[in-house]
Amino acid sequence: MIDHDLYDIVNPRRERGFDQTGATADEQIAWEHRALSLVDSCIFWFPRETLCPISLFEAGKMLMHAQHHDVRLAIGWHPDYQRAFDLEVQIRLEHLEPKYLLHAAPGWDELCAVVKKTWG
Repeated sequence: MIDHDLYDIVNPRRERGFDQTGATADEQIAWEHRALSLVDSCIFWFPRETLCPISLFEAGKMLMHAQHHDVRLAIGWHPDYQRAFDLEVQIRLEHLEPKYLLHAAPGWDELCAVVKKTWG
């Protein structure tokens, strides 16, 4: 598990969902956009249950951002994630440096354990 004394975990989920358009959706998208611009380390997790289309978009954005800024980036996915091949190929095409951690893992906890071991 991640040591919460060393890291702040930010999850953009709201207790109650919201419409895909409108003021609340605009506010949520702006919050996520700003949050991603402020981090020095970022972890994305792609489960097998859903495609996570917005997370895919944000992960691609962070791949580009991390290449030009001092940002550590981890992208993990369940082995049964439906777009795992796409992730692997897109990430490989970016010719990533060692500061990136890319990993297929059975679950979030396993990914966090790899991140903790790698990043300290």
